[in-house]
Amino acid sequence: MRLSGWCAFTSTTEHVKRLEISIDDNPVTRVNGFFSRPDVADAYGRPDLELSGWRTEVLLGTISKGTHRLRVVAVADNGETAELSEVAFNVE
Repeated sequence: MRLSGWCAFTSTTEHVKRLEISIDDNPVTRVNGFFSRPDVADAYGRPDLELSGWRTEVLLGTISKGTHRLRVVAVADNGETAELSEVAFNVE
């Protein structure tokens, strides 16, 4: 499963250090590198949001059929965390 998007804290002094991704509360991967999203920086008028893009892949080979919960937590440089909206998905 390919996942991508952008993520930033509302504070101009805190930056996302990593994303922790879990399925059904089981950690599956981390995102440590971010790429340029000038469209995000331009849309919000905040140059500090440019390195907010992220992408990763999660292998679902061991995930059972049925409905599951995907959770993404952003971790700031100072250790503060924020959860992105949880998403339900189905494996057939």
